[in-house]
Amino acid sequence: MRRSYSFLTLLVCVSLFMPVMAFGCQLKTESDAAKGERVSGLVEKLKTGDRNVRIEAAKELAKMGPAAKDAVPALVAALKEEDPERSLHIEVSNALEKIGAAAVPALIEALKDREAYTRRRAAMILGEIGPPAKDAVPALVAALKDESLWVRAYAARALGGGFFTVLPWDVLGSQLVFITRAETRGGIGPEARAAIPALIEALEDHNEFVRWHAAQAIGGFGSDAKAAIPTLRRMLEGEKPPTSLHAASALAQLGETSLGMTTLIGMIKYLAPGQYPGPFEAAQQKNREVRHLAVDMLGDLGPAAKDAVPALIEAANQKLATDNHFLAAAQEEIRKAASEALSKIRAK
Repeated sequence: MRRSYSFLTLLVCVSLFMPVMAFGCQLKTESDAAKGERVSGLVEKLKTGDRNVRIEAAKELAKMGPAAKDAVPALVAALKEEDPERSLHIEVSNALEKIGAAAVPALIEALKDREAYTRRRAAMILGEIGPPAKDAVPALVAALKDESLWVRAYAARALGGGFFTVLPWDVLGSQLVFITRAETRGGIGPEARAAIPALIEALEDHNEFVRWHAAQAIGGFGSDAKAAIPTLRRMLEGEKPPTSLHAASALAQLGETSLGMTTLIGMIKYLAPGQYPGPFEAAQQKNREVRHLAVDMLGDLGPAAKDAVPALIEAANQKLATDNHFLAAAQEEIRKAASEALSKIRAK
């Protein structure tokens, strides 16, 4: 009798619980449907002529991430439109990055667009997607031969790994206008090993911007890219900063630690105040930008850069006697960067 009672109890519980389970599944289905409707609504807003509405729609799609994959065609279409202020393109690019792997096929096609700006953006986004964009490697290798220096540079960046220099202003021809450093995510990385020969060839591109992006990319492959060492050695001798710094950093990452570090340590003291030719402020600004870059690169090397500790301690303690607030602020940034680099190097 006890067993029968237990069986009946179980039967009743199951009969009561099953509708709850079904309701839960229904809620999930309704949630998926609601997401689909939301994406459709945002796509419609993305197609409207109101700029602010389109920007907000792109932001919302970015928040949805992979769930917004059905918006990829509309986002890529928006990427191909004229956008003088670039604000819409920035949000559209961010949305495509957050969607991730589902956006890769469309971005590979965008690498073939007739407009160089669209091709450049596509390369940048693929790099930001990272390893999930590995299917784009052949297309990015082809883009290393693009007629646009920007496309070639960002294709190299997308293929590589490690940290990359960010230029908020432009490189006009071979003239460096401004250098700054930001810790940005690398590209596809190890999944793009097949691109190493093409990247080594890109080290000899006629444009400096492309060469330094190729060097940065190669450094991220570590010992797999040792075939690049002879070319990187030549770059140390024949290039000016910042390209020579990128070559030095790559050499250090490829196992030529002593050679690469000697150059980077030397660049921490890159021209004492008053030694650089040209207008004082411009000269001092470039001096500090190069030093800052060298300091950051040494920090990226971590404990392997232990021989740089004395020079970094000196940089961390160095103050600049000047009434120029801009230069004083730049020097303070170097001091902070040196302290951060020391922390990375000393980390166990």
